[in-house]
This record gives sequence, C-alpha cells and structure tokens, in this order.
Amino acid sequence: MEASSFFRCYVGDFWEKYIEPNGYRRISSEDVAAIVQRLKKDGHLMPRAGRWKAFAERNAQASESEKYELRRAQIASIVEGVITAAVETLRERFGEKDRRCLFECRGSEEEPSEIQSANYHVDAINYRAASSCVKDSKRGCAHYTVVPSTKDKRDIDTADITASWQIALKAGPAGNTHGNLKERSVETARHYLFADLRRTCHHSITLEGTTARFWHHSRSGAAVSDPFDINGNKNELIQWILFTSFASDYELGFDSTVTRVMDNTGQWQYQFDVLHKDRKVRTYQTVKALLERCYMSPYNRAMRVFEVRRVTEKGNGDSFSKVDTDTYALQDYWCADYEQSKAEIDVQRELYWALKANTRSTEELREVWQHFMEILADGVMEWKDMRNCMPGSAVAAEPIAYNEDKVSRAPKDDRANEAFYRMLGWHVNYAPRSVARKRRRTLHAHVCVDLVRVHDPAVFFFALDQATFVLSWLRRIGWLHRDISTGNLMLRRISLEDEDSIGRPLRERYQFKLHDLEYALEYSETSPDDPRMGTSDFLAVEVPESTYKFAPESLGNRGPKVKFHRNFFHDLESLAWIALDFATTHVPRHTLLSEEWRDLMPTLNNMWQRHCALFPNKVESWTDRVDFLVDPEPRKKLAEILEQVYGAGSPLSKMPEIFSALRDAYAAVESRVSNAEALARGCLPAGAFAVHAGIYDVFRQAFREISDYYAAEEGQGPLVSIRHIDWSNGKIYAHRDIKPVAKVAPKAVVTVAPKAMAKVALKAKEIKTPVEGAKVATKKRKASGDSAANLRRSKRLRKVRS
Repeated sequence: MEASSFFRCYVGDFWEKYIEPNGYRRISSEDVAAIVQRLKKDGHLMPRAGRWKAFAERNAQASESEKYELRRAQIASIVEGVITAAVETLRERFGEKDRRCLFECRGSEEEPSEIQSANYHVDAINYRAASSCVKDSKRGCAHYTVVPSTKDKRDIDTADITASWQIALKAGPAGNTHGNLKERSVETARHYLFADLRRTCHHSITLEGTTARFWHHSRSGAAVSDPFDINGNKNELIQWILFTSFASDYELGFDSTVTRVMDNTGQWQYQFDVLHKDRKVRTYQTVKALLERCYMSPYNRAMRVFEVRRVTEKGNGDSFSKVDTDTYALQDYWCADYEQSKAEIDVQRELYWALKANTRSTEELREVWQHFMEILADGVMEWKDMRNCMPGSAVAAEPIAYNEDKVSRAPKDDRANEAFYRMLGWHVNYAPRSVARKRRRTLHAHVCVDLVRVHDPAVFFFALDQATFVLSWLRRIGWLHRDISTGNLMLRRISLEDEDSIGRPLRERYQFKLHDLEYALEYSETSPDDPRMGTSDFLAVEVPESTYKFAPESLGNRGPKVKFHRNFFHDLESLAWIALDFATTHVPRHTLLSEEWRDLMPTLNNMWQRHCALFPNKVESWTDRVDFLVDPEPRKKLAEILEQVYGAGSPLSKMPEIFSALRDAYAAVESRVSNAEALARGCLPAGAFAVHAGIYDVFRQAFREISDYYAAEEGQGPLVSIRHIDWSNGKIYAHRDIKPVAKVAPKAVVTVAPKAMAKVALKAKEIKTPVEGAKVATKKRKASGDSAANLRRSKRLRKVRS
C-alpha cells in the first residue's frame, strides 16, 4: 500500500478531524474522571496504579493461541466494564437502551463472499444491536453476507459491522511506523467498504500489547493516530469504547442518502437519494448491478453503476413509481479534490456552447449533440444541503438541456488555485495532504451498453465509425477527450426488438454515446505537465514518454522551446488500438467449426502472441507497440496473420493499414514543429491538424467497411472471442456475450468497465500464450525520463504525487 495513502496525526486531532465532523461529541474530562472512579470501584482498574486489572492476569505456560484467547477475553472484560460504568455514571447520555452497538471477540478469520479468494482477519468487532438479517433473504445489488455470532445465537450481517479491532500480544518491530497490524486493518477496511456502499468510512483500533492506534479508513486514505499506552492514557480507550458503542449510524460514517431495502423477491437492494436541478430529491432503487470496480483497494474512486427505477417511498423496497416507469443508469463514485477534472455536466455545458458556435444549423447541432449522454442529475452528495430540499413529485425528471439562451457558460478553471492545492504536502508528519474525496452521483436518462461487452463486429465497428465522427467534431471545436477506451464508448438501443427492426440500418436501431467527459479539455489549455491519464491499452504511444516520435530529428536541437502537448490525433489513435484489440482477439465462428483444431491452433497462437505484445497493459513493455506504429514491417506481419485467420475477403485483415495512414498524418503534422506559431505557443499549432483532418475520413471508411461486411450476420455471432475458446480442443465456452441470439441487441448496461478479461502480461523477454506456455521473444525498453515514476499500472494512468 502506498505510504501517501496514510495520514498520521495526533490523537486529539484524530477525534477533531475524523470523528467530530459527523456530530459525535466526546465526553468531558470530568465525566471521564467519574467513569474512571467507577471502574476502580468495580475492580476493573487498580486503585493506586490506575492500570487495567485484566492485563495483570497472565499464564506464562500457555500456548500462543491460548495467550491470544486470554488477551481477547481481557479486552472484552474491559469493554463491558467501561459500558457498565458509563451507564451507571452518565445515565442521561448512556442509558442501556441507548446502546446501539454490541461488542464481541472473533476467534477465526472471516471469509465473506463479497471478494472472492480473499480473507480478512479481525480479533473483535462492534456491530448493530438491531440486526438487519432476514431469514431466506439473498443478495441483490446490495451484498448480503452473514457470519455467526460467537456471543449470541444470531447471525451478523457484515453490513451491520460498525468497527473492528486488531489485537497483538506485543508491539511490532522497530521502524514499522504504523505497527505490524497495518495490513490487517487495511484488508478489513477493504472488505467492509466493499460490502456496504452506505459506508463512507470504517473505523478500527489496533492493539499491540498495551499500545493502541486509532484508524479511520475512507476513500481518501487512512488516518492513523499516534500510538498511546492504554494504561497511561486510559481516557482515550474509554472514549473509543463509548464512541463505538453509542454513536449513531451517521456519526459512525454511514451515508443517510443511501438505504438498504429488501425487494418483493427477497433480494437486498439500495435506494439512492438524488438531488435534481429543480432542487428536489428523488429516490431511485437498484434493479441490476452493472459495474462494481471498488474491491482492489479501499482508497480509490469506488465506481459503481446500477440500473435503477424511481420509487415513491424511501425505505420501502416495493414502491416503484407507477407514473415514472422508466429505467435509468446511476453512477456512484468518489472524486478527489486534487484531480484535474470537472463534473461531466459542467464539461457538457462548455461543449454545447462550443458546438453551438461552430455548427451551421440547429439540425447539425442536434446531429452531433445526440452522441453525448443525457444527464438527469449530477453533483456532489451533501446531505446537509439535501435535507432542506423538497421531496420530488411523481412526474418523471427531464434531462438537463443546454439549448436555451438562459443557460450560462461555465467559468474557466482557476488553474492557479488548482496548482496551489496540488502542491499542498506533509507538514512535518502530521498534516494530511489535500486528497479528500467527495461522493458524486450521476443519473443518466438511458441505460446503454459499453463496447467491452459487444462482440458483434457489425455493431462494434458501427460504434467506432460514430465515435470517429464525434472526435472529428471535437477537433473542429478545439477539444480533447483524453480517455478514449472501450468503457467510455457506449451504445443505446433506440428501437424495439421486434421483426420490424430486422434489416433496418444500424443508425436507426442504435445510438452511439461518448461517455466520461470529466477529463475533456480544450487544446488551448493543455500543458506539458498534464497528468498522463488514460487507459493503458488504448493510450497513444507518444503520451507516456511525452515525446513527438515523428518529428524531424533536428527538433532535439531546439531544446525546450517546443514542448510536448497532448493533441487531437492521440484520441484518434486510441480508436485505432481499440479496433486492433478487437481484430486480434476474435475468431470467425465458421472457421472454428469447419477446420481441424490442430491445424488452426498455431495460427491463433501466433495472433495471440502478437496481441499480448501490443497490449501489455503496462508502458514499461511498449517496445513492440511503438515499433508497430513507427515501422511498417510489424504491421505487414500482423496483416498476414489476420488474413490467415479472417480470410483475404474480410476487411479486418486490413486493420493495420489505418496505422500506416495515422503514422503519415503524425509525420505531416509534426514536421511543422519549426513553425513560428509552434515555437511561440510551445506546442503544435491547432491549424496543422485541420490541414490533415482527412485521417478521420480514412478511419470512418475503414470502420464502415468492416461493419457493412458483417451486417448480414448481425446478431448471429459470426465471431467468437479468443478468450472464450478451450485451447485444449477448440471448443467454444458458453458465454452470454457470445452466445448467438437471432436479431437481439446486446444486453443493456452502462459502465466504465475494464476489459472483459485481463491481458496476459508481458514479462522480461517472454510472453506466455494460452497454448502450452509457448514463448516469443520481445524487447524490453526502459522508460525515458521520469515516465516510470509518473505512471502506474491501473485503469487510469495518473501522475503520482510525492
């Protein structure tokens, strides 16, 4: 886990910064003193030394496991003693009926089903006294996993667990800043934050001998208090026990804009409160989980996408609106305050005005604008503001439109302030950086399907054709998308699945949508220091090293006068890699069924090796990828392989040709780096891309040719993903994405998902293939400059801040 994810603070600051903002009040020093006196009277504290009496009980002859069991029993005795003392001493606040959470020790690892093949260990937990377990209920969009109680005859829903304890018999090794229980605390938080998205954070305590630390895990990172001795500073342990036993859900960090309900089928679902532009709150209930990309780390964006429907009664899982019966797509995620990004709705507003200023008619504007997502609501979730809003009416919400003159233009970014906040760092070891994540919720008017899940070549390349059309318009208005990937290219079904739709043009049945505009930016505002965001498999080869690879050799003599800026062709290159990824990961179905597997396997194995070399999913192994774009020989060899797989008549075998055209376009544009405008601006002139904009027509023609070629077989599964083939015998695995269903569109879904299956990673000097571990030599290139430090292997490549 990166050290930058952990923020160390004083114990007092821990309460002030991470507990009290939710409304919890620590008890006064006088009240603590009264509880201490009661604990001494009840025999839990030694009268003179003031140490916990339970820790005096030892058994030197006991085994290690017996010592752990004894220590857990000692902690349980202290917890119940403190609660009893508080109930007897401060009845007004801590009555027995006011206790919201129980405590119990755990004797074994918990193995929930939320994260497969991953265990976590807790020694003790706090959990809600009022159980949410329902017999015979099951998981829906909300997870439902239970663990048996070791104290009571009941099951505990993991969604009811409110705090965790990690206990060790002695302190960790010297030099371990956060103690030897850090990894266990992080892993526990990872599970609990994934198990219930109502959680905005998870609190835990680690005990090493008598040394304790408090932990606050959230999507922003982990705050850990300085260590303190629970004998010498028993007051803080008392405060912790009371907080984890009597605090409300909101005070414990549970989001009141999200509710867990059980629907009429016995499945657990979520209900989300959404604040619309009319300042009214409407509640939507999940129907289907479309994406859950939040289990790898507890400190990330935690993107989740659901198909939802409107409900009229919050807390009632069977109250779907009879007036608004549409289904919508809802994104719920956490955005960081230091990210160079805007809300998608703000970017759309700016794009609309730019398009309106450059289109010649309302019809032309409408033709382009239809390719952007229709947003019903978008914004950061601030419950303190939402509680003052009116409940929403039963009328269906309208998409936010920008075709009225009264819609104001969004202001430019305050880059000076952004730079200032990004520069905030550690002050000594105690001031956390400005990395707080805020919860954002976006409601889309339509449920779409992303290209990750589309295997039909006619539909897939129709979408790429439309995507090229949209990118050509972004170039004309001077905008970049900066994150073109299969997860951000969406398709919406706009016609009914009936016999009347069969044979109609794809444009009458599908509507392409460009998604995820939060990193879109005007070319005039780009900077050489922009983070290298993007999807690694589809990222343009120039971006990671910030180098113009097709510029004249004399460019190097001009030094820093012409600096690298991300440009329009980099977005277009991402489409080329998406197309090539499809071409190198599919096989004609009729070929699999007609040819002998032993004869076909070597060719497919060769294609797979080339695919792994071109899509290593890490920039450190991009030698083959760069050579493919720069050198014509690799393109020629791949074209020969594709022709063997698809046949000479299929236009998929000509896919490498668009890279040749793209290379020529790059060379033509970058040859102008000596232009006075480029030297003055420090980057390539935007006008140079307009002169060579014919490359967009080349792409569209290639994509349309492929789509038209397979149009007659649409819906019949003409191609099979290479990952869905049993390489031992050539049989096709049953898979919902490739199972042919006559004339049925892909299943609707909105997501920003990664690839359907992980790429086979390149290792030093070899690539493992699906067949018998075969190997192929590949070169290894060292990243130039600071690229290795500024990039990380992830869905998004971001600049790592020190």
